Amino acid sequence: MRAISASCQRSPERRRAAGFTLLELLVVMSLLALLAGLVGPAALRTVDNARERSQMAAIRAALAALPVRAFQQGRPITVDAATLRKLTSDLPAQWELEAIDAIGYAANGVTTGGVVRLRRPGRGDMQWRIRPVTGEVDDVDGAARP
Repeated sequence: MRAISASCQRSPERRRAAGFTLLELLVVMSLLALLAGLVGPAALRTVDNARERSQMAAIRAALAALPVRAFQQGRPITVDAATLRKLTSDLPAQWELEAIDAIGYAANGVTTGGVVRLRRPGRGDMQWRIRPVTGEVDDVDGAARP
């Protein structure tokens, strides 16, 4: 009869297969760092563009709401650069918002119309046309897009 011995120790082949080597871990971490370096800037650019589009949509919505505001308040509103800045106080400091001509809104909501320009350093200008009478806000042709 043969004696059977039970041992808790692993054989050298099994001990080697139980984990990762330091070199394997370093290769995986360097690949992850390279991937993050390639994807990270594109993701940040996408977030910045989305934030910019959101801010421009807020400006447009504030302009579109002005006829209703004048009607609700029952008094005329004149919009110039200072008034525009108050309407959109959360704009980045380097952005300049200006009314080409002062835009008037009568107490009944009727507007004189005009053009509003947004200057964004390094990104080009964006312009919106305020239609006379209705106060509808349209993009001016040829204006830069975000």
